[in-house]
Amino acid sequence: MPVFKAAPLTRRSIARAALALVDEDGYEAFSMPRLAERLGVRTPSLYHHFDDRAGLMAEIARTVVRDTPVPDVAVDAPWTEFFVLLALNFRATILAHPSAAPLLLQFLPREVLVRSHEAAAERLRSCPIPLEDHVLLLDGLEKLTLGSALTEAVGDRSQSGDNPFPMEDPALTPQLARAVDAHSLNRAELFVATIRAFLDGVAHRH
Repeated sequence: MPVFKAAPLTRRSIARAALALVDEDGYEAFSMPRLAERLGVRTPSLYHHFDDRAGLMAEIARTVVRDTPVPDVAVDAPWTEFFVLLALNFRATILAHPSAAPLLLQFLPREVLVRSHEAAAERLRSCPIPLEDHVLLLDGLEKLTLGSALTEAVGDRSQSGDNPFPMEDPALTPQLARAVDAHSLNRAELFVATIRAFLDGVAHRH
């Protein structure tokens, strides 16, 4: 009868298993012994691949970011569509792992993000945006996307609906209450509208 050996551990396979545990139990409940049990190894085996827990947490953050697909947008599509989809993809990736979102604040993997930045910078070559504004657009898009996704991922889960400004007593903030009543976008639509407004602002700043 053939004997099947378990696949050897790698940094990426360990990080993928760790991400699954964080998704299931939350970042605070994660432990190296629990991960070792999941992988069917002894805890010291994990330290052959990572110096410490922080190193593994950083690799989990890289795993989340690597899962973000670069948009496949037709060359003749409006230039803004690539960047709207890029932001939507990154937001969706973060929200798919809300319990891991705090790791992106602590261990944001710039070396991984720069790959999507390069694809975006290449796309900007054919856009009506001057070269001196490319970093402004890329940096702003990243900050808007991270801020939106992380706020939603780690926010109060007890608050439901699409009201971005829940109020205990609308009578105390009447103008804000009127603005919220007039607001008709859900969270995803509001995010897209924000990104489009930002892109339009960059395009017309000169």
